[in-house]
Amino acid sequence: MISRAAGAVYYPLRRTLAWTADRLTHWCDQQVRSTYRLKPAFLQEGVRRALLTIGSAARIVTLFPRVAYMGDAILFDLLVGTLFPHGATIERLPRVPAWRVPQQAQQLLNQADLLVCGLPRRWPGHWRPSARWSVRSPVFAQMVAELTDGTFDQWTRGRAHKRLRRDVLVAARVPFSSRTTRSYDELVRFHEQLYLPHVHHRHGDQALTSTARLHWQDWMSRGGQLLLLELDGEPVAGVIFGDVGDVRFLGEEGVSPRIRGTDAGASAQVALKAHAISGAFARGLRKIDLGRSLARKSDRGFVHKERWRAQPAPPQRSYYPLWTFLAETVPPALADHLDALQLLDDADLTTSISPPRNICSSTPPRRLTNVAATDE
Repeated sequence: MISRAAGAVYYPLRRTLAWTADRLTHWCDQQVRSTYRLKPAFLQEGVRRALLTIGSAARIVTLFPRVAYMGDAILFDLLVGTLFPHGATIERLPRVPAWRVPQQAQQLLNQADLLVCGLPRRWPGHWRPSARWSVRSPVFAQMVAELTDGTFDQWTRGRAHKRLRRDVLVAARVPFSSRTTRSYDELVRFHEQLYLPHVHHRHGDQALTSTARLHWQDWMSRGGQLLLLELDGEPVAGVIFGDVGDVRFLGEEGVSPRIRGTDAGASAQVALKAHAISGAFARGLRKIDLGRSLARKSDRGFVHKERWRAQPAPPQRSYYPLWTFLAETVPPALADHLDALQLLDDADLTTSISPPRNICSSTPPRRLTNVAATDE
């Protein structure tokens, strides 16, 4: 119990500490992209690792005074939607300190078939819970493609890329005109008229959006540009991008709802990537970072970016938690659901997690329709 006088000091101090650590995490995550400028190249990986470690440590600081048994509440709604597509009953439980996460997890494993802990990647090992089956999966993956074969036209050829080639040729029939800009006013219009409608249409209640000011701060103020596609002189699609070192990073995309359901709407995202990647080839860049996707092979965005020859890489953001799945036994229905999701295994992003059948129980599931949260 905290006295009123002590609370008058403690709670403002906690808010200040959390805000400061949150800003540090954000700064570290944004600086990761800048490391691609470093020479010699061997410095890049070491500096990136250091930045992500500092950012993750700062993230732990934001959770430390108010951590819940299941960890970071960020992206909790996404977790619920992933495991319970038809809805779930949310049960609120008391909070516990960070150092008691393993003990609380063990208690909950006696009550539920599956426990998911959303913890920072650098969470201390002796505070990390364990179980008979334990596997970690990132929430997001970075999708990165090597720009080989000389030209964009050559890069899209070949039997293995037949569908990509077809999509590019179909998109080329739409009379898009393209241009780039660094205008703040045009960025705001892109944000309001293209980006927000597009993201909310695709993701609904689970949409995660940023503000126009953050787009400017994280991209344009660092030398990024906005690529716009126009029809009849009006912007109908756009993507933010930035070149760092020999890598082109693609950021937020947007497509106008006015062209939804038309040939232009069906080809807009393909045309955006084709223009951006063609420009990267023209500049002699070596890689294209297509941005983040949900780290699951069943995700449409993941499949779309795979078609662009991209492979998953660890997400270069310490802000997002790593999901740890824990179970002693797994009912077959739950095992089948996890198999269908095809969540990427953090230990090997080329594979997806799957409960081993030797821990699958034949007993009916106990709590497949409940998720425990702790945000009292």
